[in-house]
Amino acid sequence: MTTMGATQEGTRLTVRLKRMWRYPSLVVGLVMFSPILLGSIIVPFISPHGATESVAGRQLLPPSSEHLFGTDLFGMDIMTRIFAGGRYDLGVAMVAAVIGMSFGVIIGGFTGYIGGRFDELVSRVIEALQSFPPFIIALAVVSVLGNSLVVLTGVIALIQLTYYVRTMRAQAFSIRERAFVESARAIGLRTPAIVFRHIIPNGVRPLIIQLMINVGGAILIISLLGFLGLGAQVPTPEWGSMISIGLETAITGEWWVWVFPGSAIILTVMSLNLIGDGLRDVLDPRQGG
Repeated sequence: MTTMGATQEGTRLTVRLKRMWRYPSLVVGLVMFSPILLGSIIVPFISPHGATESVAGRQLLPPSSEHLFGTDLFGMDIMTRIFAGGRYDLGVAMVAAVIGMSFGVIIGGFTGYIGGRFDELVSRVIEALQSFPPFIIALAVVSVLGNSLVVLTGVIALIQLTYYVRTMRAQAFSIRERAFVESARAIGLRTPAIVFRHIIPNGVRPLIIQLMINVGGAILIISLLGFLGLGAQVPTPEWGSMISIGLETAITGEWWVWVFPGSAIILTVMSLNLIGDGLRDVLDPRQGG
């Protein structure tokens, strides 16, 4: 991309970002997600109750002024644990998504640009991985290697890498035939330089949208593993394990133990999907500006 072309593209993007309030999905998603994100960062530090603090005699207390979301079976404050759990779930999901995207963009950029047997080999591996449901892969890996943060982050990054590779590969197929790439080849730029300077920068836009959606998907996988007892273990605050504990009280009527963490998952995943939809509109080159 020429310097003038890059400048014009940057100007158009700046105008779209300034006009982002025109996109209801993005606005609603940000309004929903901001309190969750900020609360996960701030609340565990300012709450008078520790996220893992278990006090005898205050088990299963209903929502009140002292415990806004009530307490659980172990006498731990649910609100503090939900926001502390947000740090865990969001942290793992975001790190895994960024790692998956980073490697996926590079692999997809090279395979799409080079083509040939290398492309065929990578495509077969990606198709093999995508032939299994993501949660089944995560379940199998965690069952064998354990539920440490490294294993959990690594398997989610691997699962999500496949989406980025396929998307970037398709972008690279199109970009490699453009005039500025032909010009780069003509002046003798090597393949790595072309991929990193031209293919990836011009093909990464759809992946930014996919990143937000994949963070939501990662949260669902983390929560499901926690719900099944294969994720974070009590007393570590994690949304899925909190729901699992809460279901033990569903019959006796202590609804707050599982409703609040369940709502946190729903709101977070929904807001991330709305943000992704909104970014798709903002970054769509067919939009005005």
